[in-house]
Amino acid sequence: MQVSAGREFHGLLRTRHRERQAMIESLNVIRSLGLAPVFEDLYFGRDVPDGLETYMRYPAEFRNTSLDDWQSLTSGGLVPIVDDGNLQEVCLFDTQRRRFVTKPIEEPAEIVQEFGSWQQYLAQRLLEIADSGLDDTELEDVASTVGFERTAELIALLDEMESMTDAEAEERAARFIRESAAWRRCRHLHRGVCDARTHRVPPDKASLARTIASQRRGATPAFF
Repeated sequence: MQVSAGREFHGLLRTRHRERQAMIESLNVIRSLGLAPVFEDLYFGRDVPDGLETYMRYPAEFRNTSLDDWQSLTSGGLVPIVDDGNLQEVCLFDTQRRRFVTKPIEEPAEIVQEFGSWQQYLAQRLLEIADSGLDDTELEDVASTVGFERTAELIALLDEMESMTDAEAEERAARFIRESAAWRRCRHLHRGVCDARTHRVPPDKASLARTIASQRRGATPAFF
């Protein structure tokens, strides 16, 4: 009985080791890009704020697998980060071009959208999440958890869109997403938040930049 129990224990350890190593590239990307801590929590299957996994999760289907097992989805240096909550679309980081793309699981060769920065992807996703019926406070909580830098502007945009026609709202949302491509943490400005095209902090963001810089002092600066 002791021998059998010992074998079972060592088998369990090997299984857990494989689970920790599954898609290790995803964890490396999450850490190297400095994404919000919640994405590492999702990767490891830890508890996250209630409701978040409805909109974003690290797919259980990727556990105990490797990039090679999903080659039709990951070929060309793509690494999964998060899905849309139900494994219909996955956001991946293109390690060769350093961009983010979304792909449908059922048609893995197709790129649905491409983003120049992580903040731009979050802008798109949060606008989609807003359509699910969250109130402003709930949306602010989600945005804060995932590390979005333009939450106040997002809420203001949604208020504006209520008085717009569908066509106007669609165009305004698209512009917001385009503008978000330029927002990312920047090594040129004391690890603050800046417009990546000019490396300058807009006046209304200066205090936010100083706060973030003090909170992250000593951390390795990274582009988002």
